[in-house]
Amino acid sequence: MSIQMFQAPDNKVPDSRRLTEPDKITKAVRLLKNKKVWIGVVVLSAFYLLIGGTAFDLFGFFVMTFFFISVFLVVASQFKLFKIFKNRHQPSNFTQELHDYFKAHLTNQNKLSPEDMGISPGLLVVNTPEKQPIHKLGFNADYEAVGILIDAKNKKIAFTIDPELRPQVTVCDFSDVVRWEAYSQGVEQHNQYGARITLLERWFVSVYIRDPDQPRRDFLAENDVDADKWVARLDTLIN
Repeated sequence: MSIQMFQAPDNKVPDSRRLTEPDKITKAVRLLKNKKVWIGVVVLSAFYLLIGGTAFDLFGFFVMTFFFISVFLVVASQFKLFKIFKNRHQPSNFTQELHDYFKAHLTNQNKLSPEDMGISPGLLVVNTPEKQPIHKLGFNADYEAVGILIDAKNKKIAFTIDPELRPQVTVCDFSDVVRWEAYSQGVEQHNQYGARITLLERWFVSVYIRDPDQPRRDFLAENDVDADKWVARLDTLIN
């Protein structure tokens, strides 16, 4: 068994913390739930009445404000659902960037070596005795999808997306792979005739390796045909 885990060799790795940043809809809802906001509204309303404003004008202002807020939330929610449906077969921007980042280092597309950046090569490898830096692997990306790279000549596989989104890549031999399979995820609903309809279906391929800490690695396929193609490809390469 020769499973190697390489940490990001520089500080240019995409930051996973941006995935937890709330979107505009969440920010708007949080703002409406904030007690300080409503206290401010009450204070400003009282001040408006004290300086001669009428209750009727104030009421009309609140009605129009809540109307526009409601319209914004409805339109934004529908747009978000449409965007999710449209991009359901595409990886997120973060996973695409993370995959491209590690691919560049594994295939030595990034010409800056760790020595050039003033980083000790031994610090780049987590659990391999060779202490081999990532850029010296000589990895060939013969086949790839976002999350996986396959070097057919050297019989190696690289998993570029860590299951816990840690900034590291896992490289293993074909002999470290136990099994693989395709599966789908989706939301099922029943139509007016009682038939089941699957919405937002996405296809993945799971690869199981001899790593007791993280034995399962998943990557996104374009559709069911692409998932079956990846299963057949792994069958051909590894068996």
